[in-house]
Amino acid sequence: TAVETDIGHRILWLGKLSHELVPSLLSTVDFCIAPFTKRVFSVTGSSALKLYESLSLDKPLLVSAGEGHEFIEDNLLGELVTPEDPKAWANALNRMGKDTIKMNGRGRRFAVRHRSVKTMINEVLELCFPSEI
Repeated sequence: TAVETDIGHRILWLGKLSHELVPSLLSTVDFCIAPFTKRVFSVTGSSALKLYESLSLDKPLLVSAGEGHEFIEDNLLGELVTPEDPKAWANALNRMGKDTIKMNGRGRRFAVRHRSVKTMINEVLELCFPSEI
């Protein structure tokens, strides 16, 4: 846990927040984390919304390694961490806290390129009408 790994003093636990507060809150942080568990991956998969919201504000990510998250390290958008490994998470949090990845717009550009409204509409149209596009 955060207390056992001596990082508790560096984390502010806010609990559940309304979605309207997400952009304001994310604008105040240096990086974002998404510690998905193995169970979450196997039952529901990853919530890409959290990842793309963070990237849209150009925030680097620390995310549980799992299927579909390879794009994070492939595009230098953050670091993948072994799920449910407190020491690995503590080490990753310490590394990121000391040397936050400089995004320089890379995260925002990636989010817009892959998850903008226009991109999403084109993907749906391609699925529905593949021979017409």
